[in-house]
Amino acid sequence: MNMGSGADVHPSVLKERPEMSEIEIRTVREEDAASFCSTVDAVAQEGRWLGGSKGKTLAEAQAYITENLAAENPHFVAVDHADPETIIGWADSVRMLPDSRRH
Repeated sequence: MNMGSGADVHPSVLKERPEMSEIEIRTVREEDAASFCSTVDAVAQEGRWLGGSKGKTLAEAQAYITENLAAENPHFVAVDHADPETIIGWADSVRMLPDSRRH
């Protein structure tokens, strides 16, 4: 299910949750780390959409989210209103600026 702006809801989520009602797209939060970690790992294990076959550790996910928020990198998650603590999709973009262009 395409969520717009390049974000997709993983097909396995739709199979597991046919009752999905309304989906919210919001900025990631630091408290999302565990759910983000789980979702990235599920997608990575498919070996189709991400560069590796294993997701981030919880510590790596926490650091990634913290760094994205600090750098104001766009990082969005999709959650179902029926279960707003569980991430069902995400989209992010990490800007890589050379040191000479950083403020």
